[in-house]
Amino acid sequence: MTTALAVLSILAGLLATLIMLVLIMAGGANAKPDDARILKIALLSVLLVGLVGALVAGVLIFRGRSGLAAIIGLIPVGFDLALFIVALVTKF
Repeated sequence: MTTALAVLSILAGLLATLIMLVLIMAGGANAKPDDARILKIALLSVLLVGLVGALVAGVLIFRGRSGLAAIIGLIPVGFDLALFIVALVTKF
């Protein structure tokens, strides 16, 4: 049961990462050079957190730590939500 929850949390993290990447790319269509640099950093950070979270959670599932893997798999969701709120407040 916890393995299924861990797999679902990994999928939720990857989906949140994909959605955030699309939102950042859509926001950078008419960006100035300074804004484009900030968006590039945001893109790389979202991608890094999403992939590392999924990789670490996958390793934890393989080692039999499904409960911890479910928590780690949801870290990208929280990160993307926090970045979305910051982007709305600061309007970068």
